[in-house]
Amino acid sequence: TFFAELSIYIRERNQTIHARENGSTKQIASKSCALALVRQLYHLNIIETFTGENKKKQIEKVNSPGCFLFF
Repeated sequence: TFFAELSIYIRERNQTIHARENGSTKQIASKSCALALVRQLYHLNIIETFTGENKKKQIEKVNSPGCFLFF
């Protein structure tokens, strides 16, 4: 059995979210841990439901050559 553990700090909420999962392989443990973390973020309304539509990035060119800002 393998274990995966992940913690992230949410600055806007001054909160740390923690997930720990196990699995028969490293990959299963890692994916389970990531899913647990995403579910917590969703239930805290930090991330939205995926609607299937990709948002197009607006590119704004800066006066400096080779620099772009993505929004």
